[in-house]
Amino acid sequence: MQNNPPYRTVSNVSDTYQLLLNNLRNVRINHGFTQLEISSDLNISESAYRRIELGYSLLSMPRYLSICEILDIAPCKMLSDFTDQIDYEENRTQKPRNENILSELRRENHFLKSLLENYLEKLHDHILQNSLSAKG
Repeated sequence: MQNNPPYRTVSNVSDTYQLLLNNLRNVRINHGFTQLEISSDLNISESAYRRIELGYSLLSMPRYLSICEILDIAPCKMLSDFTDQIDYEENRTQKPRNENILSELRRENHFLKSLLENYLEKLHDHILQNSLSAKG
């Protein structure tokens, strides 16, 4: 049975995506990487990577996984940190909490983690099958 992500308006999805990209940028900086270093490891131009961080180009799941690998951070940890960042920002600014949005973000986070874990499991199985068929 597949979980469906909660309903989100386009602007909320866009805002959430931008927050995720901001978190990715902050993690990159905190780990001491430049955009040039990340782009070089990804075999793309610095401009192309900058466009990803700014949200002008979409971040694909394989590229997200590659960036997490370069930054030496588990993809699920990156998403957990992202949710924690949202909680922190809401508490820091002491704005009235919107429990519905926070609940939706947590459900989305859970859904994204499930997708990522499923993707990684399938990738592992695929690599294992290729390894076994190469030996056989």
